[in-house]
Amino acid sequence: DHIVRRELQARGLVEGPNFFYGRDRAGSIDTLRQASTAASIEFTVIPPVRIEGRLVSSSSVREVLLHGNVNLAADLLGRPYQVTGTVVHGAERGRTIGFPTANLHDIPTLLPLDGVYAGRVVIDSKYYSAAINLGPNPTFREEQRKFEVYILDFSGNLYDRPLTVEFLQRIRDTRKFESLPELLEQVNKDVEFVRTLASL
Repeated sequence: DHIVRRELQARGLVEGPNFFYGRDRAGSIDTLRQASTAASIEFTVIPPVRIEGRLVSSSSVREVLLHGNVNLAADLLGRPYQVTGTVVHGAERGRTIGFPTANLHDIPTLLPLDGVYAGRVVIDSKYYSAAINLGPNPTFREEQRKFEVYILDFSGNLYDRPLTVEFLQRIRDTRKFESLPELLEQVNKDVEFVRTLASL
């Protein structure tokens, strides 16, 4: 009551039929309706929404992200799935092979299934297409999960800055390449895919 009515100065509340709140989920739609009526706050329960047979819910979004289906996650959310992290120094291997990446750290939200994705980033209110590599780097025997973003048509210093990344489409699984030329050939294909997607 204190937060909803006094701090937020809410005039109305909208919830789904399966909403619970409070410690041990003790609060329900019924208790919220009673509290809203007592506080003269309009209260509305909306019916569940389904997209492609899936109930639109945070659980559904988590499930499809853990399977790498960022397209369906975007449909469920009504926008591309995005995360924000801080750009940190990496091994700078990408720079030496012609694909410098922004390495993200301190991401407090769920990340999709490991893989290579097409996406975009926002830098100084401008969108840039991006190829995203999420996961270990088996080609260089690195098992630690990394979040690397190659930003197309951008050069600049992003270290220690927050960077918001949107996932648009999963391209492929991460995999081990037998040689650097083989890796570079695939990275070029990935970047070309991202560029083509951005032009559609």
